[in-house]
Amino acid sequence: MVTDGNTFNGEIVVASRIVDYLSSGLYESPASCLKELINNSYDADATDVHVFVKPDADRIIIEDDGHGMNRADFVRHFSRISESHKRDDSDVTVSGRKKIGKIGIGFIAANEICNVMEIFSTKKGSTELLHANINFFKMREDPEDRRRKGEDFAKGDYEGEVLETDTDSHFTQIFLKHVRGEARAILAGANLQGRTSGEKSLYGLSASSIKQVLQNRVSKSWAEFDSYSQNFLDVALNVPVPYYPDWMPEGLVEEVIDLQRHVESLNFSLFIDGSGVFKPIVFAPENQKVLIRASANRLATFHTWQLSE
Repeated sequence: MVTDGNTFNGEIVVASRIVDYLSSGLYESPASCLKELINNSYDADATDVHVFVKPDADRIIIEDDGHGMNRADFVRHFSRISESHKRDDSDVTVSGRKKIGKIGIGFIAANEICNVMEIFSTKKGSTELLHANINFFKMREDPEDRRRKGEDFAKGDYEGEVLETDTDSHFTQIFLKHVRGEARAILAGANLQGRTSGEKSLYGLSASSIKQVLQNRVSKSWAEFDSYSQNFLDVALNVPVPYYPDWMPEGLVEEVIDLQRHVESLNFSLFIDGSGVFKPIVFAPENQKVLIRASANRLATFHTWQLSE
């Protein structure tokens, strides 16, 4: 790392086993990468996370009100990525949440959906505002050209600066710029002119309207939706957001009330383009029977609901 007053730059190096993780299909969809970044916000004790898809600006933005990070935190996490530092002190966050992150590659997963990641972040009580850019273009080079000491590989370059802010602020803003690969279809779904004819979309719908769409028996599969909708339904399924109000038939609420209350107690809200996000699990049984073939504890982990006539 090179520092010059309030500016700094360096190279992100990862252990070979992280290369294996990134090439094993672990992040085979844009939703998998976005889920990692949103769960990072959860581990930072954020209560509100906002995701904005900006097709005209060719970027996806993630903002949270978590505890943030400073230059020392950034360098510690990004100079060499081999394992997570999240659990150095405890397996739970300051607010008591059980941490989700296990390995320190959440941010690096962003390389799958963008070429440049820009970060603004600050911690409460500090006047330092971290501003950093991570350039992932190096990842497109031949692996042998990126090999470093021992089993390490270069995954990108970063440069940053320390700006000033007020001491009451605490947040992280992430700008995924120069969106690439399958994630470009998410941008298209947020652009009326870019959508494929006949595909259904949840873009611009309120949370209650999305719930109605999910309950509509005309929709048989998420594959009927555009990529924007499919990816964010997938994100919603894999981050700790609450369930929709009245998502379960009244007669079966007692079967899942502990699960529902636990998720609500996490105090974690996600908004995508202004719409509140809930678990995309809703039932509209009408006169049909609903069977639950798992305990509530197991459902909390696997969400293995089954319907039967």
